[in-house]
Amino acid sequence: MSKGEHINAPATPREIVRAATAVWHQLSEDGHLAGTVTTSAFFAVAGSFPSCSSRPSVTLSFPRLPPVRFYDWLGPRLVVWPAGVVSARRTSIMSSRVGTRKDLKPGWFDALRTAVIRHDQAECLCCVKGTAPADAIIRASELFGARRLRIDVDSDKGASPAELVEWLESTERLQPPESALEDVAYVSPRCRQVSGHQQRDCAETESTPIRDTALVLAGERIVALSCRAGGHVERLLARHLQDEKHEAPVLLAAVSATENDAVSNSLVSLGAVPWLLRRIDAAPLDGRTASSNTGSSQANCQKSLGRSVSDVPLETPEEWLCHWTRPRQGAWIGQPDEEFLDELILGCQTADRSAYAALLRIVEQLQIKASRSVRNAAKTVSFTAVPLGEFRDRRSYRKHKLRFDFEPWGIAVRKSALEKCGCRPVSYVDRNTYDNVSRDERCFQQLRFDAGNRIDWSQEREWRYAGDLDLSQFSSADVFTFVDTHDEATALQAAAPWRVLQLPATTKPA
Repeated sequence: MSKGEHINAPATPREIVRAATAVWHQLSEDGHLAGTVTTSAFFAVAGSFPSCSSRPSVTLSFPRLPPVRFYDWLGPRLVVWPAGVVSARRTSIMSSRVGTRKDLKPGWFDALRTAVIRHDQAECLCCVKGTAPADAIIRASELFGARRLRIDVDSDKGASPAELVEWLESTERLQPPESALEDVAYVSPRCRQVSGHQQRDCAETESTPIRDTALVLAGERIVALSCRAGGHVERLLARHLQDEKHEAPVLLAAVSATENDAVSNSLVSLGAVPWLLRRIDAAPLDGRTASSNTGSSQANCQKSLGRSVSDVPLETPEEWLCHWTRPRQGAWIGQPDEEFLDELILGCQTADRSAYAALLRIVEQLQIKASRSVRNAAKTVSFTAVPLGEFRDRRSYRKHKLRFDFEPWGIAVRKSALEKCGCRPVSYVDRNTYDNVSRDERCFQQLRFDAGNRIDWSQEREWRYAGDLDLSQFSSADVFTFVDTHDEATALQAAAPWRVLQLPATTKPA
């Protein structure tokens, strides 16, 4: 392959695809010769595009990555650089999926924050849209002023040369980035008409997503925040470390302190470098103390407040309706997602989204925010007439909601007080009745059975209040907050204007 085979002068998209196709055919026939092509001067191609004042560049690989390795991993693809090739050294941050309760992963965000803060400001962080850490990397880049290279990968199964020309002519990707800290590179679909092409098909499968493949390939240093056993991140890192042509070191923040972490041990044996981080403040980030359900009893708690023990939801359950708080999987209702992400990245205690944290928020705001219980209906606040003392026997995991019902944190309000402000019991109906109810009444309707007739929702004995519920309108005698432990009750009583009830441990599941 000679330097003259590449277009270095301004060229049209058609000329670029023609020249690139010739290179790809040569790579497919005699790929070892391409190993000598290591600098951008040999594989970069400058192009002039319609409706664009700048002169984007088109390459067959990333800077300092031999085209043969790019070709082996991603196949025959073009890389478009709208503002010119970014030559800064690249750090790729990878991770398996974090899960829905991101507030329970403080170590993951500690590692991300540390990696970004320690990042050489002369380099750039790589992130690929659609990968697990992408949103957090972009936000951390903004918080700490780190430059980043956002790589968008077209995951189409393939394109003809004519379709690649159309892809290059599209002006959508030629718009300037939204942030001054961001550069962008666009990876094209794979050219499907290269004869003798030997690309590994696994890169296009769900088991090895093309976006994660591109992220590994782009990095001249790779930081792995999390690596699930049997996951695609583990497979990609193992493949990278076993590739004789690889030069990018792998820093593995997922290494466990135990000797039983088979994934970490395997990757370290292949050459990954373990990176152990330990939190100084090892307090659990779930809003709860380590105290068990011991200490002053509910009766002693009520006696200290000078209240009658008989006037509590456990003794007169028919007079009360209960609202259970549950863990939240993201930002609070009305809170910008970006603000929640900042809390996670900066390690703030306010990132806690446990059921107890949700209860504290209600106490602070004197309000229960409404949510949409029924599709195409008004938002409501839900209560239940199920006796408070029965909740531990009824506690069950709802897989479709990814949470438990009836957890030991919440608020009880006197039924008569709620009825006066418009709270109503839910009507459990069949599908025909539900489909024909008016929009205004739909928020007070509920299908009795789920789609498989496995769950009878009427057992929840639900009541609903339309809109946000202002708790300041109620007398202190008409409201209780209930919690699981004595320490929680003590802490909450200092903030709550109502009585606090510590629930007994009777029938508490193991």
